[in-house]
Amino acid sequence: MVLVLRGEALLIQLKLDAAIVECNRALRLDSDLPEAHELRGVVRLHKQDTDGALDDISRAIRRNPEVGRFYLNRGEAWLHKGKDAHAILDFTEAIRLHPTPRAHTDRALGWYRRGKLDLALDDCARALRLDPACAEAYRLRASIEWERGRVAAAMIDLSESIRIDPTQAEARESRGRILLDLGRYEEAMVEFEAALRGDPGRPVSHLGRGNILEARRDYAGALAEYAEAARLAPDEAIVHNNLAWIRATCPEARFRDGALAVGEATRACELTKWKGAEFLNTLAAACAEAGGFEAAEKWISDAIAISTDPAAKARYEAHRKHFRSGAAYRDTRPEFPSP
Repeated sequence: MVLVLRGEALLIQLKLDAAIVECNRALRLDSDLPEAHELRGVVRLHKQDTDGALDDISRAIRRNPEVGRFYLNRGEAWLHKGKDAHAILDFTEAIRLHPTPRAHTDRALGWYRRGKLDLALDDCARALRLDPACAEAYRLRASIEWERGRVAAAMIDLSESIRIDPTQAEARESRGRILLDLGRYEEAMVEFEAALRGDPGRPVSHLGRGNILEARRDYAGALAEYAEAARLAPDEAIVHNNLAWIRATCPEARFRDGALAVGEATRACELTKWKGAEFLNTLAAACAEAGGFEAAEKWISDAIAISTDPAAKARYEAHRKHFRSGAAYRDTRPEFPSP
């Protein structure tokens, strides 16, 4: 157990390989020690080895099935693997054994990801009854309220979450996203910058900053932010789409590059399995910038065919007229002024 405790200290310092070494030493002394299996599983989860984490934490549970924390940690591994139903079962067992705010907020996240918003809200409320200062419960409840269109309620919960824990990046980022949707760009920028001070590796905050800089027509700044977001989250289609849009449609010629635009737009369409109308629209604009007007007309026609938004369809039709006339599209939306 001393070796396990030393491994826990190393985990806190994010010295993951060293923590694994201590767990292995503990297991050589006692191969049935559940705490060593659990800790090694948690470290493996930090190392993105989800299958290894599940295997180790399951071993801990088999050796001592009455520890709620073990189910909590395995539930989080299931969430990482995208197995939300399995995660909910583990969180429910953790709550039966030892109800804690974390157990309820974790299960709330599982319900939220499965679209069971009422059950998610109930678990947030249970967490707050156990701990009225549970910042995570307020933050998660805000996400649910926002999804339901209750913007004011979401902002109140986010403000409370940040009041309780001013250092958390995720709540600041969520507040920035809401403010961005409301068109309150300057306030949104403050939130994204605060989120990045707390955690520089947040792709959504870089994406949000890029949106604002693009609206200000600071294209160099926007491209830099989108590129950083793409580096941090290479499988996020929207990031590639936004890079492609500037490269294809920017009114300033020095930022346009048809070949780069086609590459980024194609990647966005691949990631969305060619089912995103807006991404197909960007690919069409990219092909037009590269001189491929026949391809541009094909992709914009596909976008029109699958779009269910009348306003978007009308916009795509206008783009198709550009391409049919042999003209690339230029994004000339009004600039959002800098302060």
